[in-house]
Amino acid sequence: ARINAVEHETYDFSSTGINGALVLERAINESETYINIRSRLLSEIQQLEDEIESIKRTYENTEKDYQKKMQVSKENVDRLRKQQEETTNRIENNYIKKQQADDIASYMQLMLDECRKKGLKPTRKAFRLYGQGIPLYKGVETWFKRINQYAHQKGVNLRHYIISSGLKEMIEGTSIAQNFHKIYASSFMYDKKDEAIWPAVTLNYTSKTQFLFRINKGCEDITDNTSINQYVPTKDRPVPFQNIIYIGDGETDIPCMKMINQHGGHAIAVYHPDKESARQTAQKLVQDKRVNIALPANYATHQPIEKYVQAVIDKIVADTQIEKYETIYCQE
Repeated sequence: ARINAVEHETYDFSSTGINGALVLERAINESETYINIRSRLLSEIQQLEDEIESIKRTYENTEKDYQKKMQVSKENVDRLRKQQEETTNRIENNYIKKQQADDIASYMQLMLDECRKKGLKPTRKAFRLYGQGIPLYKGVETWFKRINQYAHQKGVNLRHYIISSGLKEMIEGTSIAQNFHKIYASSFMYDKKDEAIWPAVTLNYTSKTQFLFRINKGCEDITDNTSINQYVPTKDRPVPFQNIIYIGDGETDIPCMKMINQHGGHAIAVYHPDKESARQTAQKLVQDKRVNIALPANYATHQPIEKYVQAVIDKIVADTQIEKYETIYCQE
């Protein structure tokens, strides 16, 4: 405007007694001030954006580095766990073979011996605390509520039991322990200080089947050696074998699964979803007719094991109703 480089509108301030040149000068000065402020702010904004971009790059690089370190740490932990497992297995196998002893009882005694060597106290509380850290398969924590609701809708009184070669005390420490009507598992005897001193109960391949008969006959007290050996007609047993669903994931479950299968119940071999060798082992049990079906150990909603167990519940309801009708009409 000052050098007439651009066209601009002219104003006549003479009638108002105002010096137009002063007004124009002030407008130009304020415009220049505004432009300077705007330029400074744009420069500061650009600087901040550059800093943000730099921080983002630093964060991304740090995150990548962290992920790499985490992966290395995970691989190291897995390697150490494998070494520990291999070492433990070697110690256990040598110990057992040398003594010609039962696997489970020997391992439990070995646990106590190793605790004493390392100055650890094998208390009931310590075992339960350890049990709190046991990882569970996907969906397990909501499994019981969902399957109980389904059974209830069908008019079925559903109970859950554990028959395990593992430690009862550790199982009691898990987040799902309260869902079981009874936990049958290996356990220790304890002294007055609540320290384990000797294996009290051991469950191995064949002794597990004893507890299926206890459930079948309603003799759930493991110290009751009288009722369990008494003859009870099949029709008078509170939990028929054909109404039992046995879910097993280990070699010590095979005799129980085979027995349930042979008695008309339903045996399910579950395997780790990500381990092909475990799937092949489970499928071999199906081929050998030891189990009814092999399924991945994913207990989440709508997964195969949930659908299969629901179908079995439906079958039990239908079989019971059919048996009822047949009994009534046979009597007539």
